Amino acid sequence: MQVYNELIKPIYPIIKSKEQWVIIPNAYTSSLPFEALPTESNKKNISSFKEIDFLINHHIISYAPTAHSVTHRTNIKSNKVLGFAPTFNNEKELSELPFSSSLLKDLKSYLKGDYYFNKEATPNVLFNTESNPSILHIASHFKLV
Repeated sequence: MQVYNELIKPIYPIIKSKEQWVIIPNAYTSSLPFEALPTESNKKNISSFKEIDFLINHHIISYAPTAHSVTHRTNIKSNKVLGFAPTFNNEKELSELPFSSSLLKDLKSYLKGDYYFNKEATPNVLFNTESNPSILHIASHFKLV
């Protein structure tokens, strides 16, 4: 449940209406079976696996190796992107992600959408967006605490 709360719950209001999710994992999440994550709707006292509500019960989840491989699918040009590439050059624990901005700029060159870079790419902007994207791209760190 902790992984769901850290990775999915914060962005779920933005992506919950999407039936199909394509996840492009990084090195740390590549072995994580997102479809097997329990959802927030689970009861506190579960006595059997049959009682657990998993993401697979609500969404079709597939994986792609890169954003580039997803964007070359049929009809992808008509989809809208919500993209974030924050900077971390002043953070103590987080290093700069050298290719996040260039990757997002490349995506912006051929897909319409709302793109936020550097200091504009804040959690506040993400969680308060009125956008209804077909593609949510977040080039950022993930820290499980």
